Amino acid sequence: NEFKTFEEILTAFKIQLEHFTKYLALYDNIIDHVQMQVVPLPLYSILTRDCLRTGIEFNRGGAKYNTTSPLGVGPITTGDSLAAIKKLVFKEKLITMKELSEVLINNFEGKENIRQMLLNRAPKFGNDEDIADDLCNEVLNIYCDELAKYKNARSGPFVAGLYYLSANIPFGLHTAATPDGRKARAALNDGGISPSQGRDKKSITAVAKSVGKLDVVRVHHGAILNQRFHPSLLEREDKLKLFIQYIRTFMDLGGWHVQFNVLTTDILRDAQNNPENYRDLVIRV
Repeated sequence: NEFKTFEEILTAFKIQLEHFTKYLALYDNIIDHVQMQVVPLPLYSILTRDCLRTGIEFNRGGAKYNTTSPLGVGPITTGDSLAAIKKLVFKEKLITMKELSEVLINNFEGKENIRQMLLNRAPKFGNDEDIADDLCNEVLNIYCDELAKYKNARSGPFVAGLYYLSANIPFGLHTAATPDGRKARAALNDGGISPSQGRDKKSITAVAKSVGKLDVVRVHHGAILNQRFHPSLLEREDKLKLFIQYIRTFMDLGGWHVQFNVLTTDILRDAQNNPENYRDLVIRV
């Protein structure tokens, strides 16, 4: 309840991220120093051209590219949460920070109406809404800025990666309820820069536009967008041409990486019950 403006909220978030990024870099460097001593990488090193030239092992800095890439988990969940606070607390004044804090601490117990308001009235990434998209980009840039302050144990840079595969599930298990309407222990947004589950309600093109607003060029270790389509989308040649056009549009808008799952929920459930019938099923995460 001490926060009087959204700018104060954003500043507090930056301070928290700065604090934890400092210790993230410290712990990563401790691990790297230990690995230098107890985990030699001779085979890896002889297969890396620069290590052969310098005579220095890979994990001691012999390679030309010596980045360390901590994976940021849940940037879209974070951006959506900030967007909800900005719009519903400070712009429309539909709820106070004190009320919101109490609701989140109690995991929306007895306050489903507030949860629905957060879910449906607050802007969400993936719908081409500038408030949410810009704040998700702000989260991305803050993380990149903080990582750029540090050098790793091999004198290389720290750079961001947003391709955490399925880590959004265990990380979500240890995350309290969030202002975007997500309940405690629920998964964070998947992939890296995919919209939070079920939050992209307009179109696949709107998702592409949202992703195109992110400064993914700063995420040197990659950022994954996952999208799932029904098999009927590709059942005719004319639909396949539309699909190809969508991919081109995504790239034209500034997207770099997108991967598709073309299947149905029924297929996934049947694969769980009868895995022997789906040995060739590929799920991209």
